[in-house]
Amino acid sequence: MAKILCTGAAGFVGSHLADALIAQGHNVHIVDDLSGGFRRNLNKKAKFKQIDLRRIGDIDYLIKKEKFDIIHHLACHPYEGLSQFCPNDVATTTFNASLNVFRAAARHGCSKIIFYSSMARFGHSDYNPPFYEDKHPRAPVDVYGAAKCAAEVCLEALCDIAKIPYTILVPHNVAGPRQNMADPYRNVLAIWINRIRKDLPPLVYGEGTQRRAFSHIDDIIPCCVKASEPGIADGEIINIGSARYVTILEAARLTLALMEKTGRTRLSPQFVPERPREVKEAYCSIEKSQRLLGFQDKKTLADIINDMISYSYLLGEAKEPRYLPSVEIEKGCPEVWLKKLI
Repeated sequence: MAKILCTGAAGFVGSHLADALIAQGHNVHIVDDLSGGFRRNLNKKAKFKQIDLRRIGDIDYLIKKEKFDIIHHLACHPYEGLSQFCPNDVATTTFNASLNVFRAAARHGCSKIIFYSSMARFGHSDYNPPFYEDKHPRAPVDVYGAAKCAAEVCLEALCDIAKIPYTILVPHNVAGPRQNMADPYRNVLAIWINRIRKDLPPLVYGEGTQRRAFSHIDDIIPCCVKASEPGIADGEIINIGSARYVTILEAARLTLALMEKTGRTRLSPQFVPERPREVKEAYCSIEKSQRLLGFQDKKTLADIINDMISYSYLLGEAKEPRYLPSVEIEKGCPEVWLKKLI
């Protein structure tokens, strides 16, 4: 069995991944700064260290000391929409932190790195989705996407020099239990469920015609685990997520319908101004993930929402949104964030 480092594994995707790797018998170490994750998500069989990956010496020392076989790098502040208004925070936790991990691995060695990028790498582009990994170039339109793309390029360069195999995974719109129900900036299904529990309508940006393909965490994790294996998808960029897209308005109406079955008040979506630089059409081809990682798109959007509703009630009362103390740039920032209206 391998010694594996999972960064960001107190968070949503990372904690599920750590659980799956531990279930296979691997020796899993978790690094997280707990800025967006929770101790309750940490697997008790993992070794946990609280580290801000922007502190280059801390992660360099850990990787040198522990001599990890495999590194799954998920940690970042994945605030795509907010990144225009908190560019330093998002860029440093996405790019600088990633570079520090990759640098340490190149200096001290490992057998493989799996980097978790973002569909933000595709941007608007001049083509219609679905986005294909090998046909469509990096074309980010926001700070978060640019930081992810920069991290991808640095990973490719450093791994080439150090002769370390790597795989870049591109999860998109992954949802399910353990998503942060108090995050007002992302995870739209969680935001809606939390608001509806407080008898508040789900907020829809613009007209709700944006198209997204939501993926259940249970369908994603087997691909992440498979990517750990030697010789599997080395040097590849792979989308992982559902191809079954819906409009945001359709997703909001389905969430309302499923919440009504729990006894919540009948509500209607509330429309608010669209967010700056939001990509309207964003869903991916899954052919490569099916071929290389055995991806199976099993769970429907209704399955995802129902599982998230159950998780929300498991946590107790509806959560109060946890806003950042301030944004770096107020000009153009959506009112719902500035005035804390979520």
